[in-house]
Amino acid sequence: MSGRVALVTGAASGIGFAIAKLFAQEGCKVIVTDQQDGTAVANEIRSQGGEACYYHLDVTSEDEWKQVIQSVEKEYGALHILVNCAGINVRYTLTEMDLEDWKKILDVDLTGPMESVK
Repeated sequence: MSGRVALVTGAASGIGFAIAKLFAQEGCKVIVTDQQDGTAVANEIRSQGGEACYYHLDVTSEDEWKQVIQSVEKEYGALHILVNCAGINVRYTLTEMDLEDWKKILDVDLTGPMESVK
């Protein structure tokens, strides 16, 4: 995977963070994206000899997707790998959830990945 450019959503923590680190270890240039600040993740990857940068990305925003993809293509020439790892959940039952929480979960977990392929 050496030299490939990989964009990982939800990479500021959890599974996305682990995927970003693994891709860097395999030689990918890693684009760390998240709504949370992923600068520390990109810095950690670079401190271990990898190549990484952080872009803020709200996966539910078509405009932000376009901006990030354009920036990646301008900086790296192409995007080879996309991992849609961003996701949210709530810590209560469906009967306790309000409609706004439901919509947010669907937007991040389902609409976000769809936005990435437009």
